[in-house]
Amino acid sequence: TTMDYITTNGMTLPRLTLGTVQLGVRYGIANQAGKPDETQSGRLLQLAEQLGVTCFDTAAGYGDAESVLGRYFSRHPREKRWIITKFRLDHEVGTTELELEKAVRSQLEQSLLRLNLTRIPICLLHHADDLHRHGSRLVAVLERLVRENLIGLMGVSVYRAADIDCMLAYDLFQAVQIPINVLDQRLIRSGHLEQLNKKGVIVFARSIFLQGLFFVEPDCLPPALSAAAPLLRQLRQLAAEEQLSVTQLAVSFVRDLPGIVSLVVGSETVEQIRDNVRLCTGPSLSEAGRSAADRLFRNVPEIVVNPAMWPV
Repeated sequence: TTMDYITTNGMTLPRLTLGTVQLGVRYGIANQAGKPDETQSGRLLQLAEQLGVTCFDTAAGYGDAESVLGRYFSRHPREKRWIITKFRLDHEVGTTELELEKAVRSQLEQSLLRLNLTRIPICLLHHADDLHRHGSRLVAVLERLVRENLIGLMGVSVYRAADIDCMLAYDLFQAVQIPINVLDQRLIRSGHLEQLNKKGVIVFARSIFLQGLFFVEPDCLPPALSAAAPLLRQLRQLAAEEQLSVTQLAVSFVRDLPGIVSLVVGSETVEQIRDNVRLCTGPSLSEAGRSAADRLFRNVPEIVVNPAMWPV
């Protein structure tokens, strides 16, 4: 299988972006493999690149993921490689533009150093709260860093519709990462995906397997998540009717939404990378399957779609 690409905002981005939180910390409800060591990480990254993955998603907050990537990149230099990283501000940071600039610059310089880059192609605010709190003062600082060419494109990693509303008030933001999956269609229903589309924002989709919940047996859910059981059964039923695996259904559903540029999916093993690349080029849902997904998962309770509410 060969990777598909979308060209937008002067970038040719793969339909699959490799999420690297797994390279820095143990992560996910269904993670069995744990965190790979540096040699394994190197193999993962190399295979991803061989299979056409040219975009890597990381963050200052993902343990030592940035450093692992930076060391790999310095050993394997190449032209067309897109890095997304994210930073957040401490709550103690002052609110004047000067204090914000000092804090943002220091975050950015540390990321550049760890990633072994002179500019971050796509930089995201890791928490939209920073934007809600600091608004136009923070935006002024970020605009300066884009002008200085320390940042290519600036964007926001969002959790809810209100974050997108806040972001869309500023022309600076040209990239966004949204949680979206066949059970969590809130941003489709609210019209926000369409709004982002209209404004030409590059949309990265994360949480397409709802952080691994799709792979948990309905009978093995913790009691607090019992509301998910009937939904997971319906999901399995729909996949069977479409003659797709649950995984393929989950990938195709998000991939084929208008305006989604790339799916951010992590991998802990080389097998997973191979699978994920194959899934990204796999078959689409039928029209009937798509409208069934729309009908079945219309009012999913928030406890199911919001991992922040899950029992730890």
